[in-house]
Amino acid sequence: MAFETTGRYHNFSAIFIIQCLESRDTNRTGVHLYERIKPLCDKEAVYLRFFDVDSAQSIIDTLREIARDCEANERAPIVHLETHATATGFGPTDGDQLPWGALIEPLTELNRISQMNLLLTVAACHGFHVVSTLRPGVASPVWGLLGPDEQVMPSDIARGFQAFYAALLTELSVNRAIEALKENDHSWPECWKFQNAELWFAGVFGEVLRQHLELGERGRLETVAIAEWSRHGVNIDPQRFRAGRVAGRDWQGAYDATRSKFLMLDSYPENADRFPLTVQEIAAIKGLDLV
Repeated sequence: MAFETTGRYHNFSAIFIIQCLESRDTNRTGVHLYERIKPLCDKEAVYLRFFDVDSAQSIIDTLREIARDCEANERAPIVHLETHATATGFGPTDGDQLPWGALIEPLTELNRISQMNLLLTVAACHGFHVVSTLRPGVASPVWGLLGPDEQVMPSDIARGFQAFYAALLTELSVNRAIEALKENDHSWPECWKFQNAELWFAGVFGEVLRQHLELGERGRLETVAIAEWSRHGVNIDPQRFRAGRVAGRDWQGAYDATRSKFLMLDSYPENADRFPLTVQEIAAIKGLDLV
């Protein structure tokens, strides 16, 4: 199947639900989600599997198991995680948490197997903080991420994601599915955030452009721009960077080289049409002049 997102299409063939809650959590939101969407998955021939685990490390182990399954059966997955979390990490209890960065390796492997198609939905307070693991200098661990950036109520999570997946499976539109999620959050619908890898990367690159072009003092700003990339895991030779700017400001070349790694275009060049943003478009969004 494929769902539409901002005028393009995204393939998926499987949904994996990982539930990792405290024993005292009587509202087993992952179970309820599985029961709600199973008839829809059966109707649409979407593979659905449910995992009930009891530790933060078990989440990591389950992601690796899902990766093996997807590689063996050529599945394009959506992974849904139901657990507890803070701005710094995830796990069933305060005493059993891992930092968000622990997700990078297993998610990146799963994203590679799915050829840059992994959608991760996080049903946990502060779940959108997975975005803090993204680094433009390395391959992205996800194609897309959906989660709340603040604390959420279990009842809102349950209603919201049941509505999200029902809409996604019947209407095949991620935008409509997100609207359905927010419509069913009766407390704070604005806390739900969605980000895809291309737009996140474009935002980071656009900020580097802005710093370099707007603030004056070229030499100082080159240092700022290089430091900004370094903060995100990209090592740039300062002499080559400055020479490139003086020779013609080949921003598109710099963008393409870094983007290729982050969006896995070095491994899957056939995906280029899925990620069409150019430096000129990013500069226009930022109101910048590249000439």
